[in-house]
Amino acid sequence: MKKFLPFLFVLFAINQLTAQSVSYIYKDLIVAGIPPSFSNLPFYRSLPNNNLFRDNMSAAYKNELALKPDSLFIKLQNDYFFEVFTYDSDWNNIETIRKKDYDGVWVNYQKKSYTYNANGDPLSTLQYTWENGEWKEQYKNQYSYDGNGNLLKVLTLEMNYDWSNFGLTTYTYDDNTETVLIQQWIDGGWVNDFRAFYTYDENGLLTSSEMQDFVNNAWLNLYLYTISYDNENRISVYIHQKWENSIWGNYTISNFTYNDKGDVSDIMVSNWLSNGWVESNRFSFVYDGFRNKWSDYHQVKSNGEWQNYRKTEFNLQDGFAEGIVYKWLNDEWQESTYPFGIEIYLQGQSVFFYNARWINIYYTDITGVDEQNANNEELFNFFPNPASDIISIEIDDYIQQETVQFEFVDKVGRICKYEEVAQGSNLITINVGDLPAGLYVLRTTIGKRTSFKKVIIIR
Repeated sequence: MKKFLPFLFVLFAINQLTAQSVSYIYKDLIVAGIPPSFSNLPFYRSLPNNNLFRDNMSAAYKNELALKPDSLFIKLQNDYFFEVFTYDSDWNNIETIRKKDYDGVWVNYQKKSYTYNANGDPLSTLQYTWENGEWKEQYKNQYSYDGNGNLLKVLTLEMNYDWSNFGLTTYTYDDNTETVLIQQWIDGGWVNDFRAFYTYDENGLLTSSEMQDFVNNAWLNLYLYTISYDNENRISVYIHQKWENSIWGNYTISNFTYNDKGDVSDIMVSNWLSNGWVESNRFSFVYDGFRNKWSDYHQVKSNGEWQNYRKTEFNLQDGFAEGIVYKWLNDEWQESTYPFGIEIYLQGQSVFFYNARWINIYYTDITGVDEQNANNEELFNFFPNPASDIISIEIDDYIQQETVQFEFVDKVGRICKYEEVAQGSNLITINVGDLPAGLYVLRTTIGKRTSFKKVIIIR
C-alpha cells in the first residue's frame, strides 16, 4: 500500500529547519522546497501520490522572500505542462490551473482551488480533472485546528459519484514531541497505515524522527533519522538508520559544509559497509555574490574515484528562473531524459521546488513595484488572462477621452508590442495573436499616469 505523506518532506530543506513544529510548517504552507540533492539521499522518500499534497509542496506560497509564481512551464519525461497561479488580495494561492501540450495546443488538464481562514491557514483544497470538456471534482482536503491554531486533522475525500472518505492524517502534541498518524478508509472504517514521531530540542529544532508502518495489526519500525546542528543551528550531520534484526542499524550518514555566507556548499554522503562509513555520493552547489544558486552537481564514487553523475544549471533573471537537468553520458553532459528535483534558490533561500527535466517559472516579488503597489494607480481592468488572441480592456469613465498607450514588455524588458489609442470608449480590444506564449507586463500610460499588469499569453 503506497503512502501519501503530506508532512515529511518539508523538514529537509536546507536552512529551513527552524524552530517550528512539523504541523506548523505544513499548516502555513511555508514550503521552501527540497534541495535537488536530497532526492538522492536515502532519507528522502518518494513524493506522495496524492496530487493535493504534492501541490502544497511544489510552490512557495508564503516564503520570506514573498516570491509568488505567476506561471510555470514544465517538461517532465515526454510531456509539457503549463500552470497559471491565481491569488487573493492577501496573496494566498486560491487557484492553480494546469494545461497539457497536445500537438502544440494547450488543453485543460487539472485544476486545484484553495480556501483559507482569517489567519491565512488552509481550510480546504479541491482538485479537479478535465473530462469531456468540463472540470470534474476528484479529491478534496478539509483541515481542522485547535484554539491555538495547531493543525489537528487533514481529511481527504474522494469523488465516487459522491464524496467518500479516502485518507485521514491526525496530529497530536506532547511537550517536545509530535506524532503524525495516517489512516486510510477501507471497508467502511479507518485503518492504520503509517505514523511518525518527531522530537525537538529546547530551541525547537528537530533532532529525530522515527517512522513506523502498520503491518499485520502491529506497528513495525522502519527508519530513524537523527539530526545534529552546528553553533549557528544549521544541519551538520544527518544519520539515517533502518530497523533490522530488532535493532536500529546504520544505513547512511550525510555531512554538511557551508560557505562564508551560510549557504550549503557541499554534502558528503557515506554508506555503512563492513562496520564502517564509506563515501558514496557527493553534492556541491555554486552561488553568485547575491546568494543565488546557479548550479548544483552530483557525483558518485566508483572504484575509489569520483565520477560525474548529474547536474542542474539555472538561468536567473528578475522575475524569471529556468532550471535544466543534465546527466553525464558518454563523457559529456546531456539533457536528462528523466525528471529530477529542481530547486530555485534565491537570495539565500529555497523559494521553489519541482520534479521535472526542465522548468521555466515567472514570478512576482510582492514586496516590489507591481500591480499590487499602492502607488500603482488602477486605471483599467482587462480580460481574459491568460489570453491567446484578443485582450479586452475596460477604461474608467473619467479618463475615456484621453489617449492611451499600451506596451507589452517581456521578461528581459523588451517592448514586444506597442499600440496607441485615441479613445472615446471605455472598452478597447487588442490583438495579441502575434505575441509568443509567455509572461508579459502590460504597461499602460494615460497622460502622466502609468499602470502595470501581468499578462500571460498562451497558445
